[in-house]
Amino acid sequence: MISRNYIRIKVLESLYAYRANKGKGLLAAEKELKRNMDEFYALYVKIMALLPALAHMDAKILEQKKSRLLPSAEDLKPNFKFAENSFIRQMDENISLEKAMHNYAADWNNDLDQIFIKTLYLQLTNQPFFHEYLKSGDTGYEPDKQFALKMIEEFVLDNEECISYLGNIRLQWQTDYNQAVILVYNTLQKKFTENQKKEKTLPPLFKKNANEKVSEEELFLSDLFKLSIQHNDEFEEIIEKGIRNWEMDRIATIDMILLKMAICEFIYMPSIPVRVTLNEYIELAKYYSSPKSRNFVNGVLDNVLTQLREENRLHKIGRGLMG
Repeated sequence: MISRNYIRIKVLESLYAYRANKGKGLLAAEKELKRNMDEFYALYVKIMALLPALAHMDAKILEQKKSRLLPSAEDLKPNFKFAENSFIRQMDENISLEKAMHNYAADWNNDLDQIFIKTLYLQLTNQPFFHEYLKSGDTGYEPDKQFALKMIEEFVLDNEECISYLGNIRLQWQTDYNQAVILVYNTLQKKFTENQKKEKTLPPLFKKNANEKVSEEELFLSDLFKLSIQHNDEFEEIIEKGIRNWEMDRIATIDMILLKMAICEFIYMPSIPVRVTLNEYIELAKYYSSPKSRNFVNGVLDNVLTQLREENRLHKIGRGLMG
């Protein structure tokens, strides 16, 4: 389920933390990385559970309005279209989601969560697309699903209040938020269908084939992290030859880590094409380092590739031969 691009980001973060905390051993650092991945999946489950929580709040508030001392005509005839959304009800009744919420303590049932859900719900009810949905005459599973997806796309994604609230629960969730929302959107769009059973399972973070003990992505995560550390001195020697008229101690920490990760993929990951690795780390440098880092990383990696080819150290197989 998780992309290799995002795995690279998590490894980058962990290598940066490992470098900053020199007293931490490799085994402890690797356990911390895997714990961070579990935290990411917990956030994915928490956001998945958000839509049913908002629908429950809608039903609760509409019922309360009916019980007012002087209810309006609208209060007495509330529009339960959102509360009874068939797609969100399908999510609410999904056994796999319910188990995951329990296992990861990712429901919205405690008092603080409920206060936040009410605040978020009131914000939702002010959105034009929400009113359009209530007024629309379109009914049935597919319109309900499209509304739920629109809700994620236009309301949940980039929602500053939600990012702040979840970040106060677990700091890591603040930086992981949008990626988790995107995975929720993809799960609901591609995996949930009208006639599926309540037992429909949520996709695991690392999907493996029937004949695999460990998925390719999980191996990629572990290998990229460990090999980048274990071959640190080797990679530094390669970088020193590739920087040309530049000094090692002038290289920004993030740039150095990105270069080592890229070289790790060049040499020790034969199934990953050189062009894929090159493009991914140039883009990571663009977003996670200084404005000039993209060109710097690109230039150094070009030199490194020339060096590795001359030394016959590039041995790509299968998909790695592409590009």
